[in-house]
Amino acid sequence: QKQVHHLQQRMSQQQQQQQEQGAAGQEISIDTLPIEDLVRIEKQLTEELQLITSNYGGLKLAMSKFNASADALQALKSRDAEADMLVPLTSSLYIPGKINPQKPVMVDIGTGYFVSKKIEDAEAYIGRRQKALQQNIDDVEDVLVKKQESMKSVRMVIQQRVMQRQAMAQQAANN
Repeated sequence: QKQVHHLQQRMSQQQQQQQEQGAAGQEISIDTLPIEDLVRIEKQLTEELQLITSNYGGLKLAMSKFNASADALQALKSRDAEADMLVPLTSSLYIPGKINPQKPVMVDIGTGYFVSKKIEDAEAYIGRRQKALQQNIDDVEDVLVKKQESMKSVRMVIQQRVMQRQAMAQQAANN
């Protein structure tokens, strides 16, 4: 959850910077830019795409953790009485324990803080987090698609310019 909060902060900062840049600058057609500028823009878009893709992966990972928590609460809620279980101490070390579906659960609310909540309250909390996280995932997907479209456009123009230069060089060699 700490990672989710950090990713959400980074994404909102990036969106704010993009909005400020868009408001401050004028839109320029990439067809009028020199090839050197296009290559620089392509490099910048590549870096942005890598960052956005990384953030997207982190958000999807966080969503899978919330989904696993929701599933675990659902399984716990379906039990009527205490049940035996193995409590993980590490990834390969467990101790026997008992779970009681009538007792509160401890919910990680981020940065190492845990809160005791009734199962229903924990489900509501996780549901809210899932909803917010899904909105962030959708926003990142939109940005990712736009960046990919921009990258495709820039690469097409670069390719056209390279072909034009080659044609001009060949024409000059023939003359």
